[in-house]
Amino acid sequence: MIKKISAIAAALTLTASAAGMVPFAGETNVFTASAADEINSLPPRVDLSTSEYFPGIFDQGRLGSCASSSTTFYQFTYEARKALREKYPDADIDFVYSPAFTYPQINGGVHSGTDENNAYELFKYNGAVTLKDFPYDGNYGVEKDDNQTYYARNISTGKYISRKDYDAPEFNDRDSYIIDSSEDHYANYVSSEVYNKLSDNDKKQLEPTEDGRYRRIGEYISENQYNALSENDKKYYIRVIDGNKFQGKYLRFVRVFRAIPRDEQALFDALKIRLVNSYSTSHALGFIKKVDGVKGPVLVSKEEADASAEKVILEMKQALNQGKILVTGGSFNYDTKKTYASNDLAAYECRTQSSGSHSYTVVGYDDTIKCDINGDGFINPNSEIGAFKIVNSWGDDWKNNGFLWVMYDTIYRESRTGTKLSDERTISMRNANYIDVAVKDIKLVSEAQVMTNNYFDVKVDNSCDGQLLDNAGYKNFSAPVIYSGPIFTDITGLCSDDRGNGREYDITVNNRNAMGDTKVLVKSICIKDDKGNVVASKEYADKAYSDAVIGEDFNDSLSVDLPKGDMNYDGVLDQNDWDKVSEYFRIKMSIADSKEKEKEVREKFSFFQEELLDANDDDVINPEDYYILEASLNA
Repeated sequence: MIKKISAIAAALTLTASAAGMVPFAGETNVFTASAADEINSLPPRVDLSTSEYFPGIFDQGRLGSCASSSTTFYQFTYEARKALREKYPDADIDFVYSPAFTYPQINGGVHSGTDENNAYELFKYNGAVTLKDFPYDGNYGVEKDDNQTYYARNISTGKYISRKDYDAPEFNDRDSYIIDSSEDHYANYVSSEVYNKLSDNDKKQLEPTEDGRYRRIGEYISENQYNALSENDKKYYIRVIDGNKFQGKYLRFVRVFRAIPRDEQALFDALKIRLVNSYSTSHALGFIKKVDGVKGPVLVSKEEADASAEKVILEMKQALNQGKILVTGGSFNYDTKKTYASNDLAAYECRTQSSGSHSYTVVGYDDTIKCDINGDGFINPNSEIGAFKIVNSWGDDWKNNGFLWVMYDTIYRESRTGTKLSDERTISMRNANYIDVAVKDIKLVSEAQVMTNNYFDVKVDNSCDGQLLDNAGYKNFSAPVIYSGPIFTDITGLCSDDRGNGREYDITVNNRNAMGDTKVLVKSICIKDDKGNVVASKEYADKAYSDAVIGEDFNDSLSVDLPKGDMNYDGVLDQNDWDKVSEYFRIKMSIADSKEKEKEVREKFSFFQEELLDANDDDVINPEDYYILEASLNA
């Protein structure tokens, strides 16, 4: 589900696409529709779902994560696999990216619709985490048993009572009990009877307790850490009870749509493949449009609307022919019927809907798909032939094994068959987005370990020698989300003349304090190379979260000024470094094949280590550097 729009707006206006998808500032469509012969130059069909880069079919489950599913699982995975293979032909591309990484970072802390452009900004600065490293839980919550046996918990003893007992008129000890969840459909504990009825995916989200119950898996903190939290933050944690005994630790119960990823290695690795640019096709026009300098809406003629639809169709086909899968969205209220001489279903009419919009992915087209749209028993070659192939995120038992044909005719304001099929007709795809993704040659990365009561109020800026790095902005939010973990930034762009050594890097952790109570504790900062080795660091072990000040920013700097050849970044060139230096030059001298040589260097040495091997700073590493380093070591 993506952001809601009114049915009238969906049917009439161009002001924004139904999916809220607009290109980033300065980004324009790279495909054109200027000549009719461009249509004839395209192949009659393209199907990118047969490519080795296509990840298969995804099921978003009960979460409203369609925009995250279409952009992350399908589009970003496809483009990342392709980019990796283009740079490294033998690379392993057996990975897919997790919508669970994207959704909680762009939904503002609530279970609601999201905007694809927010996902693209996330990919631009942070990349994405794989499904293996951050599994997806498509459940809005595991439901409690009907009797709600473990509804309320005694604060002192940890003993549970049922909802029935808690609500009983004669029960007068409610002050001694706490309800583990403010919403009944979330379960902190379920009985074995309920557990046995769950799906395999649901079971993965629970762990057994000593007394035969099952508890939602979460993040644990010690009793001392819990006591250091504010009263507001404590509400996100529950006492861990096994056998009706308090185990001295607390469980952070995170609703899946609020589970901000925090795996340090996974987040670090995500920086290595990122979005470069996103683009949008032209828009298909409805009945009105906005014109710069003109007050109020301007009526659109049928001829202009038809021309805009033809342009969108052409640009989408051009992008698909260039190997770009597309993300689009809008009303998903389709009328379908079987295609001509096939058991496949095709959508031939799109109607407005009041329940919001849906995001999905376009993976191909076929100019020969036929569908008797108006049911007159004939196939009109001008209106009833040709369709886009879309893939949805509702599993492989939806429609055509997870796919559906959507007739070109649905993109027109009015059906070209000349038949009015419904009073609720709306344009199916007003526009579509496609992206460029690249493998990044990272030299240096900054890391800030933070703890905060609102993840969305935190933004990290990095600068060096007066140059401020272009970083992601603040994220919009509706409900604050507590977070404790790393925030990474690729600061390679601050390496002037491609050199990162001999510089001082400023790291600022900004606190927007939008709600007036946001605190941010910075536990440590560091700079790492592309292998994850720490180049410079500072820790602030004497500070506790209780010491953090509401609304206060953090700023400090790290100096990187290492001797040439210092492979382990300890500030001294010694024998330990020399073993590594010798290994580098052995690879350079002994391997004849340039690709094999580069492959082994990249596996064993970081880009920053290579900079330190260039002893004379001439941007070439050769025997002269070896002799300079050897002389430095002997000296």
